[in-house]
Amino acid sequence: MAQLLKLEMMGYRDVAGRFAKRTEELARAQREEMRTLGRATVATLRHYAPRDKGIFAEGIAYRTDAQVSGTTITIYVRGEHAFLLPMLTGGTQPHPIPRGGSAEQLAKGYPLHWIDKGSGEDRFAWSVWHPGTFPDPFVAQAMDAMSPQLALGLARMARRVAWLS
Repeated sequence: MAQLLKLEMMGYRDVAGRFAKRTEELARAQREEMRTLGRATVATLRHYAPRDKGIFAEGIAYRTDAQVSGTTITIYVRGEHAFLLPMLTGGTQPHPIPRGGSAEQLAKGYPLHWIDKGSGEDRFAWSVWHPGTFPDPFVAQAMDAMSPQLALGLARMARRVAWLS
């Protein structure tokens, strides 16, 4: 699992500046709002995520956690392609790629295999030099797109706090 971002909706303070007691109704409203924001954020991140086969985007998910003082939402990438997150968001330096595959393939001495996108031909090599990648700002683009919806969600929650406290 690779964490993308974490949002926290805290309880509210009374006029003396102390955290006021959160009612069960307010806690439920916070969880519902955070789940709504979580679903929307995941959909937006999946829209902006890099697409090769779409497997990385499918792994983007969210989790809500209720605590005494508020509700937390964590957006993360799960699955076998989660390891790609730091390479996608931070880019990579040029590097060699040695032959890979299963233990059985390595024992038999299979080389790397790929299909040339230009010609459609099968290519084989024992190692290749990868030129590196530029950082992909898909998380920042998704958060820019989500900012109005996040602001509306916070405003809705503020109104609920006023009515439910």
